[in-house]
Amino acid sequence: MRLKNKSALITGGTSGIGLATAKLFIAEGARVAVTGRDDSVFEHVKAELGEHALVLKGDVRSIQDMRAIAADVNAQFGGLDVVFANAGWAFPSAVDDIDDKLYGEIMDDNVIAEHWRRAARVKHVASIDRREHARRLARNARRAA
Repeated sequence: MRLKNKSALITGGTSGIGLATAKLFIAEGARVAVTGRDDSVFEHVKAELGEHALVLKGDVRSIQDMRAIAADVNAQFGGLDVVFANAGWAFPSAVDDIDDKLYGEIMDDNVIAEHWRRAARVKHVASIDRREHARRLARNARRAA
């Protein structure tokens, strides 16, 4: 059991790849929290995953939701060892078919949300605003380049 006594958070974990990963992590000994936006499937997911799982409502595009999820996971599991950033979506089409609004939605879900997931896991980030967080991310990116 490679994940025995580990805790994991899987965003977008109530269906598809995220749900399959949650099952695998549980089989490997982990306690797992999965997130999703469609609470109509939560009871089914809870039954499918069993007692070693938390099913939490949240939108990865919302820093407030991610902070609440981080707090819930910390309270229930006493910390977090693994994060699988699975939430996101694709819009298979020609580049010319994607307008600014759709592009913004895709970027919010697939890119910006990852920053909020990371920010929610860091206690001190709760006290800074988005602009300050963006400045820190840009500074870190410049250092890494």
